[in-house]
Parts: sequence; C-alpha cells; structure tokens
Amino acid sequence: MSERSSRRLMLKAGALAGAAASVSTLGAISGCASLAPPPSDAEMLAMGSAEAIAAIRSGRMSAERHVGAALDRAERIRSLNAFIAVDRAGAIARARRIDAMRTAGSALPALAGLAIVVKDNIDTSELPTTGGTAALRDVRPRANAPALQKLIDGVVWDGREPKKYASTFKVKVA
Repeated sequence: MSERSSRRLMLKAGALAGAAASVSTLGAISGCASLAPPPSDAEMLAMGSAEAIAAIRSGRMSAERHVGAALDRAERIRSLNAFIAVDRAGAIARARRIDAMRTAGSALPALAGLAIVVKDNIDTSELPTTGGTAALRDVRPRANAPALQKLIDGVVWDGREPKKYASTFKVKVA
C-alpha cells in the first residue's frame, strides 16, 4: 500500500469517526437515546456489568428489558436449581422505577438497573433467607443486610441463589 493511499484511508476513517461522534452528540442533545439498535436478549445477557449499566444510562436498553431477559433466562434454566426464589414482579417494578428516573432526567445510582442475584445467607426482607437450611424456609428478616441495602439502592436484584453448605470463615491472626 502506498503512503498516499494509507493517508487517504486514515483521513476517511477520521472523517467517519468524527461523523459518528457528531451523530452521537446530536442524539444526546436532542434527547434521542441512541441511534444504535437496542441489543437482543442474547446480547444483553452477554454484556458485562459496566456495559449493561452504560446501555441503561444511555437509553439504548431499558432496565426493565434487561431484567426481563435475566428473569427469562433464570426460568429457562430452572431445572438446574440455580435459584431457590425469584421475585419477578418485584424485580420488574424496581427496573421500571430506574427507567422512570432515567426518563425524568433524575440522577441515577451508580449501579442503576443492573440485575444481580443475592446469595441465600444474606438477609433480604422481601424473600425468605434460609441459609441453605430447610428449617429456615419461612424466615423473613425484617430488614435487608446492611451491605445488601447499599447495593439495593442502586441495583435491581431479581432472586436468590441456593447456599449449599453452611458458611465458614477462616481468620488468620498475624
């Protein structure tokens, strides 16, 4: 490739990048969410946390759709017993609140709209906390664990995963 043709390709690439940035900026200024098509369910499920949060914040995908895809996947793999409880209605309601906040232009929490699963040894007030023990299947804590509450303020949790064995902690004292 000659120096002249490689320079021409570089200029074309730069012009395309500039045009794309302008369109993106115009979309943001005009209130358009994004000119990119919304991701498919498979694309949403393959996203990492940062990518999903960015897509929700930009309006490229809604928190409700993201959470719905995660819940549908949980239902499809139900036979694996990966979840002991799923709060579909609550998760969808929380996702809709995040979408409403974004639409209204309100400040969003750092992890807004991210679907997570809570381990069964962490207290949640909306679902039983069994700690993997059948004797505790009807235990409903009055409040969420403090660490979880900090997350809930910014995420959409959609279910509980089983805890197979009692938690053990090893403490090393120096």
